[in-house]
Amino acid sequence: MRIKADLIPEEFKQQYQLHDKIHKGYVYCEIRRGMYGLPQSGKIANDLLKKRLAPHGYYEVQHTPGLWKHET
Repeated sequence: MRIKADLIPEEFKQQYQLHDKIHKGYVYCEIRRGMYGLPQSGKIANDLLKKRLAPHGYYEVQHTPGLWKHET
């Protein structure tokens, strides 16, 4: 995976010693695990989205999966 070095926060670059790994403005990394392609990946992603949006007043519309509304 190629990530533009400018998008990585400076504190991350320092913490993970990425400065010496930047090549032509990019950091290259290998993805060793991922949930994409798993049968349950949609449910995992939706549960995570629900967990992150709920504290901000959003809820999923009951009869339209993937549609989120705010409490106001």
